[in-house]
Amino acid sequence: MRNVDDDLARHEGVKADLRRRGLSFSAVARQLGVNGTTVSLVSRGRNRSRRIERALAIVLETTPEHLFPERYP
Repeated sequence: MRNVDDDLARHEGVKADLRRRGLSFSAVARQLGVNGTTVSLVSRGRNRSRRIERALAIVLETTPEHLFPERYP
């Protein structure tokens, strides 16, 4: 079962990590040709997209499995 508080905490962490690198959800979205809201919704756990999860992991220099462990059992 999904924990909304965990999703929100991770989302805020991802957003902060992106900011430290001079990036944003919108910047990742532009690279992928999608809407910034879509990237944000994936980060928040509201939507699922392996492509967006992978893109976030790449720019944060990690893996999707590390960034979203509950999505990759």
